[in-house]
Order: sequence, then C-alpha cells, then structure tokens
Amino acid sequence: MIPFKISFLFILWSFGLSILADADVDQLEEKFLKVLPSLKPIEKCRLYQIGARELFLFNHLSKSKHYYERSLKENCAEGRLEALINIVTISKVLKLNEDLSSYKEEILKDKAATDPVIKEYLKTLEGKGKLTGYFGALNKDKNIVSAIKKGEYKSALLMLNPKVVREADINKKLQYDVLRTLVLKGTAENLFCEKELKKYKTSLSYTMELCRYLLKRNKKEKKGPTLKSLKEKVKRERMASLYLIEALEGSP
Repeated sequence: MIPFKISFLFILWSFGLSILADADVDQLEEKFLKVLPSLKPIEKCRLYQIGARELFLFNHLSKSKHYYERSLKENCAEGRLEALINIVTISKVLKLNEDLSSYKEEILKDKAATDPVIKEYLKTLEGKGKLTGYFGALNKDKNIVSAIKKGEYKSALLMLNPKVVREADINKKLQYDVLRTLVLKGTAENLFCEKELKKYKTSLSYTMELCRYLLKRNKKEKKGPTLKSLKEKVKRERMASLYLIEALEGSP
C-alpha cells in the first residue's frame, strides 16, 4: 500500500495537471520526486507510467516523454509498448530532432505489435494519420478482470485507455471509476459515470446505484447506498460485476 503522503502527492500530480501552469507542474514534480526513492521498484514503475499517461492527456508532452523514458530505464514490463509508442509520438508532435530508430525497432519486436489496433496506430507514426497518443496495448478484458481479482489495481488501471473508456458503455466506465477510486483512495475526481447519472437521476439500477456509491466514497455526495445493499443488487442484476463490489469491500 502506498503511504498517504505519497498517494496524496500522486493524486495532485496525475489529476490536477489540466489546470496547472508549467511552473506549478515543476514545483509539484519536485515534491513528487522526493518520495519516489522510498517506493518499491514495481510501485515506482506504475507511478511513472500513470503519471506519464496523465501528463500526455493534459498536453504536458515534454514531461510525459521524460517519465515514459524513466519507466523504460526502470525496466517496467507493464505498459512498455505504450511508453515506446508515445515517446515516438511525442517526438514527432514536438518535432524533436531525435534518432527514433531504436524505439521503432523495439516496438516491432514486441509480440503485441501484430495486434490490428497497434498496427493501425503504427501507420500514424509514419505520417498517415493524426497523432493522438496510444493507450491501449494491454486493453484485454480478461486480463483487467484477473488483475482486479488479484488486487492489482494499478496494473489494471494501466491496461485501460481513458479515451476509449470515455466513449464506452456504462459497465466499462464503472470498471474504470472503481479502479480510480481504489488507486486514489477515495479522492478521484470527474467520474465517467456521473454523466450517465445526471441523465437517469431517479434510476435504481445497479449501475446508477454503484455510481452513487462511488460518488459518496469519493466524498462528492453525502448520501448513497451501502456496499451491503449494493452487493445484493448486483447479485440479482449482474453477477458478472460482482468482482468490482468485492474489490471495494476489500479496500478501505
């Protein structure tokens, strides 16, 4: 478990970037780096990767590239292909005069590079499409569910592409919202399910009840269902989602 101080800094680091100026990011980065030495290698890897991803999504591209590179230096196995692809992407977007051949060679050596989605994105690296970043190398449902059942919440979060989740169905959005709630210890902002809840304010479906619970757990609402009542509802309506409730039960 990540100590509260580290978790709090990481929350600011990853999810407050959209409203921060470059100077603010630099100051926050300085605080963040002070606590990194106390982390285990696997935790350090995941924080580098998630931080790099959030920086990319909020258009802090130079910083994002730096932390993707740091994750590669740490020999992080998870998310390696994403790091390689996005380093190349950022270099092209920022028109950096760098030799990218070694990164491209590593990308093509990766077994996942034969995936149709990845092959399609690789075409954009050759100037045949818009460069928007690649975040889905490990987005396989059974791997995500397996990681969540094992309590590997950060690994599962890294497997999800937030840009894809934003357009996905409510069950995928809830999976992502539950993971962010678990990783950020009940301080997650802007849950994807909130938009759906605003549409169906009176709905008592398990999806809307789970969203209400997450809002309560993240201190955005004072009232909401209990885990006990939610578990019973999920058992009646969608047993396939029970693993999410059990994950919430097992994490304070």
